[in-house]
Amino acid sequence: MQQKDTRSALWGRRREQYRESGLTRKAFCAKHHLKLSTLDYWFCRLGKQEKENGLVELDRASIAPASSGLFVSVGEDYRIELRRGFDPQLLAEVIQTLGQLR
Repeated sequence: MQQKDTRSALWGRRREQYRESGLTRKAFCAKHHLKLSTLDYWFCRLGKQEKENGLVELDRASIAPASSGLFVSVGEDYRIELRRGFDPQLLAEVIQTLGQLR
């Protein structure tokens, strides 16, 4: 189990490096001498682990600023609108509830 945890942590760091790099998946793999299929496998696996823990991954494309606040889309299932002065506690409760529905 220790080895799996270590590998998950390694791929978690790699995923953050990828996100910060601004590169395509293919370019990132070429730069770091990784197979694209391995990268996709671990990204999918980490996403599933986070989902099981009640976390939902948002990409930048799912967040859109609006003149009145911010819209967050979670897949096609949910769209959350945050306006200036929103209640962070209410947002936390909504996210917790959405996590329980999945």
